[in-house]
This record gives sequence, C-alpha cells and structure tokens, in this order.
Amino acid sequence: VDSLFLFFLLLSVYLLRFQRGALSLVAAGACAAMAYLSKQTALPIALPMVIYSLLVLQGWRKLVFTLTALVITGLVVAVWDRWSDGWYLFHTWQLPRQLTHIRQGHHLADFWWRDILRQVPVAFGLSLFYLLHIFRSTRYRLFAFYFFFFSGMLGASWFVRIYFAGYDNVLFPL
Repeated sequence: VDSLFLFFLLLSVYLLRFQRGALSLVAAGACAAMAYLSKQTALPIALPMVIYSLLVLQGWRKLVFTLTALVITGLVVAVWDRWSDGWYLFHTWQLPRQLTHIRQGHHLADFWWRDILRQVPVAFGLSLFYLLHIFRSTRYRLFAFYFFFFSGMLGASWFVRIYFAGYDNVLFPL
C-alpha cells in the first residue's frame, strides 16, 4: 500500500508541475485521489498542492485539479462507505482520530534529529538550498510549487510520526 500511495502521489505532483493542459490537471487530480484512497496520509500532502493550484494557476484551470480530486475521492468514499455499512469512514476517519498518544517534550524534536538530520542531512540541506536558490532567482511560480510540495511532504511525515503508533513507514513521503 505504501508504494502504491507514493506512486500515485508522485505521479500527481509530476503531472501538476509539468502540466500541458486541462487533461494533465484532470490526471493529476485523479492520481491525488488514488493516492488518498491508497493511504490517507496523502491528504496533508495534497492540501498544499491544492493551495498552490488555486494561487498560481490561471483562470478556470486553477479549479480543475482540486475539483477532480474532490469529486473522485468523494464518490469513491461514498460508495465504499455505503457498501461497508459505514465501516469505511469508521476505519479511515473515526478510528485514527482516537489516537491520542502523542509524543511529548523531546520526542517531538526526535523527528528532526533522528529522522531528518541523522538519516537524510544531505538531501534535506540540498532541498533547502534549492528552495533558496529559486526564490533568489525570482522564479516565484517554481518556488511556490516546490515550497508547497516540500511543506506537505515534511508536514505529513512529522504529523503522523508524532503519534506513538507512527512507525518508520510513515516517513515514506520523505
């Protein structure tokens, strides 16, 4: 499931970044929906990409990615929840909300030290350097895209990792 989620997520991001028309945006939205349906961790990653599309894309195109993802996700969730007599939403929304064992104190910082700075310091540093470089070169649309994508991936991993139930596979977006 993790690899399928990552495949659809990265394909969605690729299609959104290098889109050549409305069909690319529809495909990007469909892939975002499939990523969410594979693993709900895609939601906090897709939200910044929705913000990017609403802020940066022009005219009616800014709605295509968002509406496609929402319609597909909404229809599939409604059908699956109906077929399962309410168990789908219970397992994907209600049960995870009951996870209240959040790491406290120094455990919140463990993500940054153990999972980021100790495991991927070069990749993390180069990512920050590239973001700074494109910002300083006044390519603001490109900066906005990578900033929202980077924030979504990092935020999703950290948010899921702060729960005691969050194991190493929640770091897949990184």
